[in-house]
Amino acid sequence: MKLTELQPFHIQRYYNLKLSEDKPLTANTLKKHHALVRKCLQHALQMNMILYNPADRITLPKIERYQGKAYSASQAMELLELCKGDVLETPIFLALQFGLRRSEVLGLKWEFVDFDNEVIHIRHTVVRLKTIVEKDGTKNQSSTRSLPMLGKAKVFLQKVKAQQEEEKQLFGKDYIDSGYVCRWSDGKQLDPSLVSAKFAKLVKRSDLPKIRYHDLRHSAASILVSMGCNVKQVSSFLGHNQVSTTLDIYAHLFNSASIELMQKYDGILSEATV
Repeated sequence: MKLTELQPFHIQRYYNLKLSEDKPLTANTLKKHHALVRKCLQHALQMNMILYNPADRITLPKIERYQGKAYSASQAMELLELCKGDVLETPIFLALQFGLRRSEVLGLKWEFVDFDNEVIHIRHTVVRLKTIVEKDGTKNQSSTRSLPMLGKAKVFLQKVKAQQEEEKQLFGKDYIDSGYVCRWSDGKQLDPSLVSAKFAKLVKRSDLPKIRYHDLRHSAASILVSMGCNVKQVSSFLGHNQVSTTLDIYAHLFNSASIELMQKYDGILSEATV
């Protein structure tokens, strides 16, 4: 088809097809397709190759925000017991302990783990497109952050590093020194898709509620809110660009916490007025 023959209904038909396939695209993914298509056509419009941008006349499906599930502190502890000795133990611990995204967990390198000053620096990410992509950077500027590594977190990571040093000696010249904290016993980095798939299987074998790997981040946020942390603290911890993002995702948690707080406060006032 010639560019000048392209009509809005052609694009709409493509979107409808992608939504009706056996493995349909999500509304969010389709929105990304649309952004790319529109940008290309907008360039054609600026070059006077077309009279208008047909992508501007498209109706996209409404994006429904996924309501993440979360484990309680006791369920998180049960999960950590369940994954002991598994290759997922470190990725699960990091997601729960620091509320990291999968890309941040798998992108954490030992060079960013400062045992002396007891802090980890989130500077590098690993994502999976068609191939594994490594980035010297994070999702946004606020995602580049440093988090305290205290108590059990420091001890845990020290044990992981010591074990990897033993494995390095065991494998010798066959060891792949990738530098990543989360790796196979031969040093090779973990595939993001594999982590999610293995996590789903691990949870399925347990009596725990079924959640996604990313929901471990939600679990960390939920536990922090239950401990009384305010929205600004949680937002900074999670590396959100704006506090409004945290409220948008976790408003129900803060509402529940506020109700619980007011119930306690109401009880205090009731006792004082009796």
